[in-house]
Amino acid sequence: MKQVIYKTFAILLLLYSSLSLSAQELSPEARVSLITCGPGDEIYSFFGHSALWVYDPEAGIDRIYNYGTFDFNIPNFYWEFTKGRLYYLLTVSRSAAFFQEYILEDRLVIEQELNLTESERNELFRLLEINYLPQNRHYWYDFFKDNCSTRIRDIIAEATDNRYQWPAEPENPMTFRQLLKPYVANRHGERLGMFLLLAKGADQRATRSDYMFLPDQLYVSFDQAKTADGRPLVSAVRNLYIPETDRLSETRTNWPLLIFTVWLLLSIWVSILKKTASRTVKWFDSVIYFATGATGVLLTFMWFFTEHWTCKGNYELFWLNPINLIPLILIWIPRSRKTLIWIAKTMLIINLLALISLPLWEQRVSVEAILLGLLTLTAWYRASGFGQAANHKP
Repeated sequence: MKQVIYKTFAILLLLYSSLSLSAQELSPEARVSLITCGPGDEIYSFFGHSALWVYDPEAGIDRIYNYGTFDFNIPNFYWEFTKGRLYYLLTVSRSAAFFQEYILEDRLVIEQELNLTESERNELFRLLEINYLPQNRHYWYDFFKDNCSTRIRDIIAEATDNRYQWPAEPENPMTFRQLLKPYVANRHGERLGMFLLLAKGADQRATRSDYMFLPDQLYVSFDQAKTADGRPLVSAVRNLYIPETDRLSETRTNWPLLIFTVWLLLSIWVSILKKTASRTVKWFDSVIYFATGATGVLLTFMWFFTEHWTCKGNYELFWLNPINLIPLILIWIPRSRKTLIWIAKTMLIINLLALISLPLWEQRVSVEAILLGLLTLTAWYRASGFGQAANHKP
């Protein structure tokens, strides 16, 4: 009996909410704006953020609609997040609280007031409120295809019946990976990790609509959007906060590149040095096998066991391979030497062919990843019996 009462109450509550939404309208003085926020210091904020602001002082409405909020309440949140099932939701806050958060983080905040008609503003407000209903506010997030920016792109198009035309397709469209590069150009460790995980899907050409997964690109597209008769989508632009530092122009040492270069040169030196102790070589190679093999396990997991479509079909697995973990055991067992040599020669050929064929790949590979490939090549070379260090007796 209690369950029936609860269900009936829930239905009545939803019905009341729907009726309230249909009855509430914005005044002629209301304005709707796209809010674009600059990059932050945390990896999830590297690419900025977008939100919609509905402000109507006459009706007492001050709402920031934010599609970029995690829902930590779902079961096994972190495991689902890792697998690519990113459960996000639309949240609503007052402008002062929203802006204060970004000001405290010293992040750019820009307002683009939208040149919508009164009926378009009301339709957008209605759609946003419907989106915010408990049964509608959650969605499965896709960083490239369905995120806080693309949701705004789509709801504006729906509210205006596609009256505003986006800028023309670029003559030389960039790939998703190329679009990301400026935001991680000086974040070398994060860039390396991100680009190692991104496979050939990230190297497909993006359309103008695809570009708008980035808040900056959404800003540019809104700024250039017009109706067929030339009416612009944006009527005014206001800088609400200008940061003291420009994160994208900071200069930082590329430590991964430096470390991998030194590591590779040292590995080549180990290969040609005749007096290097065999036990030292084994420890040296064990580190290489573990680092590249563990990375291979991660790449394999992202390809076959998650829903991250841009991580599927990763050619870097030719050298960053779970097979690299096998020598961690074999290298220390004298009786397994023949097996190790056979595996090493096979992997040596595979790695060599993969590196030679790099220019033909659909997937772009970073310099650091190529250095890792060459590093793996030197380890397999020593284990194959071709190198001087491989012939040393323990």
